[in-house]
Amino acid sequence: MSEENESSAREHRTKIRFLIVGVWNTAFGYGAFLVLYWLFDLFLSPRFMAYMTASIIGNILAVTNAFFFHKYYTFQSPERGGAALRSIFALSALIFLPLF
Repeated sequence: MSEENESSAREHRTKIRFLIVGVWNTAFGYGAFLVLYWLFDLFLSPRFMAYMTASIIGNILAVTNAFFFHKYYTFQSPERGGAALRSIFALSALIFLPLF
């Protein structure tokens, strides 16, 4: 296989992995929201509180899930240990910064 074909094949594999992770994360995020909404609806009296709490926590879980799957599956990052912890901290800062 020529170098150009190999590069093109690698790019297509990355796109396919990106699509797989996108579908998985959509299902995961929606499923997390539904489970959390059902649980919080049992314990929180105003229904909108259950909805909002489930929505916030579900989105945080979905973003974190997407981060890890894209990092280690889609783009196959070799980063581990302390470098991975710095990435998680940066992600957390991006998630929680708009709340302040």
